[in-house]
Amino acid sequence: MPVIGENDNSSSMSPLEGLDTRRAQDLVTSRSPLLPVEILEQILQPRWKRCEDSHTWKEMANVMLSCSLASRTLYAIARANLYNDIRLVPSQLKSLRLFLRTVCEDFGGHCPAQALHFRQGPLAYQHGQGKEHTMLAEEIISCCTELRYLELEGGRYSLQFTSGRSLPEYPYLKKLKVSGLDLHFLAPLLPRLLNLESFEARSCDCSRGLVVLEEHLPPSFKLSTLSISHTRLSRDQCKWLFAPSSQSIESLKVQEVGASLGYLADIMGGFVKKLHISHLYYRQAISGFVNLQSLRIGEFNLHTDTLRDDMQSSLKTFAFNWSRETIECDVPELLRCSWQPSLQSLDIYQSPTVNVENFSHETRQLLIAINNNLIEPCAARDIQINWLP
Repeated sequence: MPVIGENDNSSSMSPLEGLDTRRAQDLVTSRSPLLPVEILEQILQPRWKRCEDSHTWKEMANVMLSCSLASRTLYAIARANLYNDIRLVPSQLKSLRLFLRTVCEDFGGHCPAQALHFRQGPLAYQHGQGKEHTMLAEEIISCCTELRYLELEGGRYSLQFTSGRSLPEYPYLKKLKVSGLDLHFLAPLLPRLLNLESFEARSCDCSRGLVVLEEHLPPSFKLSTLSISHTRLSRDQCKWLFAPSSQSIESLKVQEVGASLGYLADIMGGFVKKLHISHLYYRQAISGFVNLQSLRIGEFNLHTDTLRDDMQSSLKTFAFNWSRETIECDVPELLRCSWQPSLQSLDIYQSPTVNVENFSHETRQLLIAINNNLIEPCAARDIQINWLP
């Protein structure tokens, strides 16, 4: 939960550093609070989300630090919360060394963190620090075997698992998010994620090809959710990564993946139930997803000819972005030609309808007129419309 290493040159300490520095001299010895420990744990249990910004995280860390100075009971609870969800921003190496030392000395080399985020900081590395950063990062991740969530962000010195260290298994890790990494350097870790359910890859380098991947055992996890963005995978790379998940993936989100969409359709197209696609560049690939129940298209051009002629699935939900053309022409045209008889609902994103109170009377009347072009054919087929922001 704390953010570590974001600015090692400032006078302020990171939350974990502050906890380790203060505990010896400042921990009060007052009696424990009268409330049962279980109640105190519920009161102090953080309610943050991983998407919150660093400022929010620091505020929560300061609350935990204040609690840690009140009594030994509160210290133990606050300390557990501080080490439960950790962000490492390794723009400098000082905090990585401190964190690793604390884990070794106070936890016997076994970190209890359930969520770990490795993100690149705003400062550049000094000459010669890249190798040490990589080694420290790998050692820290090796200590965190109770992880449920792992986020790895590459940068000038990308994270990599090529030191020859024997990585442990991560039986509890359910979600992995990576960006800016070389797939080759990630390959040794993937077979250790036995029960991974969600995998998100963004802007990853896959240029080294399958030969490098075959140096390692393929992963055996069975994903239920997969998201790939700005990452071009070959057919063989798709097979190496996702063959074990070919019958378990239910939700697939792709953006700017090029021909990889066709390869993914060949591997898992018969089992994906929910597809979110940014563009229909490779329109023929959509015919490979034969059991879709939900389709979302992120571009404003719906390519209605492709949807009408190449869709093999029986959709229950169709999602798209609001535009005058889609509302007045494209979707009503599909509905009137009995497209997708099984369709039950339309999810319409970026809809101005949700903020209609902010518009003038004339604009509201125009929106009503535009939306009526869709409302009428939906009513005729008993299709529900969900107007979404």
